[in-house]
Amino acid sequence: MSAAERKAFSWERCPRSIRIFIFAYISCVLFGAMNSYFQFEFIRVRIMEMSRTGDLPRDILVYAMILFRAFVALAILAWVLLRYSLIGRLLIGLQLVGWIYGTPTAIGFLAEGSIKALPFLLAGLSSALAVACLMVNSSRLWFARKGVTLADDLDSFS
Repeated sequence: MSAAERKAFSWERCPRSIRIFIFAYISCVLFGAMNSYFQFEFIRVRIMEMSRTGDLPRDILVYAMILFRAFVALAILAWVLLRYSLIGRLLIGLQLVGWIYGTPTAIGFLAEGSIKALPFLLAGLSSALAVACLMVNSSRLWFARKGVTLADDLDSFS
């Protein structure tokens, strides 16, 4: 097998843990976008506070921000799958920290009877599953066989 074939992504040749990772991470992105949509007014007020203008932003700006966040997450997924990036895998792991940090608050909202926290918890569970799939031996071996190192990742930034 040539180096180009070894580095090319193939759905058929990737292990089941990588396929589950892809599904779980895309689910995390979708649930995260749904959570942002449920927190629409909070996001509008937060943008207003950060911009210091005193005016509420237009709805299109908030929708654009929600879509932008989703596309950034999907770009990280593409970076991991197409470039076999170690930095991308670390970013996905760091995203899990954010979901874990907000879990007690979300559980508190659910205990009060608000279902608005449900997408947040589902996104966190999907993220945990995605990270767990990255840590499975078959996934680690699959990435190791691609031969991409941290130095290769850093070269892509220069």
